[in-house]
Amino acid sequence: MDERPWEALRMMYDLFCQADLVCHINNALSSYICQTGEKILKEEGSSLTEFKAHVDKICFTYFSEDPLLEKTAQKCFEGLGMSVVPTEEMLELGSSGPFPTSHW
Repeated sequence: MDERPWEALRMMYDLFCQADLVCHINNALSSYICQTGEKILKEEGSSLTEFKAHVDKICFTYFSEDPLLEKTAQKCFEGLGMSVVPTEEMLELGSSGPFPTSHW
């Protein structure tokens, strides 16, 4: 995977944090998860779990595990019908992080 676009995402996140504008990334992330998740649920052979793993990687790697963005992702995946159970590691880190208990 080409890392350049992803590094640009990290830089954008850092700039938005400095300007106290993370809410805009949060809104975009929510829309992206909900719209893409709905498409995945309609497509046979597509995996919501794989999509969630992709979103988790983005939040962890490029959004510095931002609690607001992680909570938004969790709520969006729950809204798509995915059960979410925090792991011990997530609880120790103070995050309720989204982890699937079912496979679509």
